[in-house]
Amino acid sequence: MAHLPTLIWEAFAVFVKENKVLLSLRQNTGYLDNHWWLVAWHVEAGESFREWCLREIQEEVGVNIELGDLEFVNIMHRSCEKDKPQRISCVFVIKKRSWTLINKEPKKCWWVEWFDIDELPETTIPHVREMIDSYKNKLYYKDGWFSTSSIPWD
Repeated sequence: MAHLPTLIWEAFAVFVKENKVLLSLRQNTGYLDNHWWLVAWHVEAGESFREWCLREIQEEVGVNIELGDLEFVNIMHRSCEKDKPQRISCVFVIKKRSWTLINKEPKKCWWVEWFDIDELPETTIPHVREMIDSYKNKLYYKDGWFSTSSIPWD
């Protein structure tokens, strides 16, 4: 009998404004600290992907959005390492174009900054880069094994 993988459900929010994308610089998380990342989270029982977005965007960057502000972009089946749990990631772009962003989690996120969507920082986490590329290229499904073994852990 085949071994069923452990799955982690997560969602990512891509804030896009004038060909720029919002990234946050991770810190004190124990996972790829000092690397750039999207607003993201893991599923909580009883919430849909879109409900996560509404709650977590408010909790992480202080923006109140409505379900109609979310546009589905991509679903990604991935694992950072083959012997680790696999992940199912839903990616949404935020259609609302006017925000006042506040870093509400300064212990986990050192900085939030807008970057040109075609010139992401070198230290952007590989699967985050893939998610942004999928958005740009209108790819609705992506899978792969994105190794983090070559990334220096700080």
